[in-house]
Amino acid sequence: MHGPAPANRTRKKTPSVTAHAGCLGTPPNSRASFLAALAHPVDCLEVDVRFTRDRKAYLAHDALAPAGQRSAVKLQDLLALARRRPRLRLNL
Repeated sequence: MHGPAPANRTRKKTPSVTAHAGCLGTPPNSRASFLAALAHPVDCLEVDVRFTRDRKAYLAHDALAPAGQRSAVKLQDLLALARRRPRLRLNL
């Protein structure tokens, strides 16, 4: 005899939409890229935080990105952008 399905099997799963390094068509890991991503119904912003040898944080998808390809977005600014969407997840 089969009983009712466990609760975790009856819920519909919906896919999450993640904006990795921001939005296509914009410079990656830039303020413009994150603002463009937030204009869409994304569930999560995912960014790659790297550190220089002198322990300064920067955003870059590639750990070996030259200084000219690193983002000038400050972490506090990124957090302020994320607060605009209370349910938005921010993966660092």
